[in-house]
Amino acid sequence: MTIGLERTTDAAISAGTALSVSNAIDAVVEVLEQKNRDTHGVDADSVLLDLGLDSLDTAELFMALEDCSGCRLDPDSAADLRSVRDLTLLRPL
Repeated sequence: MTIGLERTTDAAISAGTALSVSNAIDAVVEVLEQKNRDTHGVDADSVLLDLGLDSLDTAELFMALEDCSGCRLDPDSAADLRSVRDLTLLRPL
């Protein structure tokens, strides 16, 4: 999967914040577009389930965000993802 997301800086990753809200929104929009779903109104507070994103879609988001951040993300940090903003809480390994 190739997603045209901006890479985060090494400083952001070393500070423990691998992903920006903008990266998270871009990744969600990209996955929704690939599935021909509505992207209107997607913002940081959008609930993933309300956007029609199931567990498989969330796995796709996870991989896209790993590509974006340039680092592997801890799958355990994905346990409680609810909103687009929560994607920024994914921790690097």
